[in-house]
Amino acid sequence: MTWLEREIQALKLEKHSKPRRVLNLQRWGIIAFTLFATLGYCHCSAEIVCPHCDNTIEFEVKGILKDTWICPNKKCGYENYVGIEYCCLCGTKRKR
Repeated sequence: MTWLEREIQALKLEKHSKPRRVLNLQRWGIIAFTLFATLGYCHCSAEIVCPHCDNTIEFEVKGILKDTWICPNKKCGYENYVGIEYCCLCGTKRKR
């Protein structure tokens, strides 16, 4: 058996080895954890605590980006780019 054949055989064995699968599972686990950990921060409303009375002040952030329009559908309210006529989420036509 030549050196090249031994290297090819070693690569084939490494390809099907269990540690590589474990590493892939660990990577997907880290990705999933990061996704779920950051989902709580991806919303369009904010809360501020009043320094005087300690009540929470809730408000909705709209119009962050320039050249956008807000979907007229009351259930949606998504902020869309001006270059499109229909809402990306619900498909409601833009009102002018």
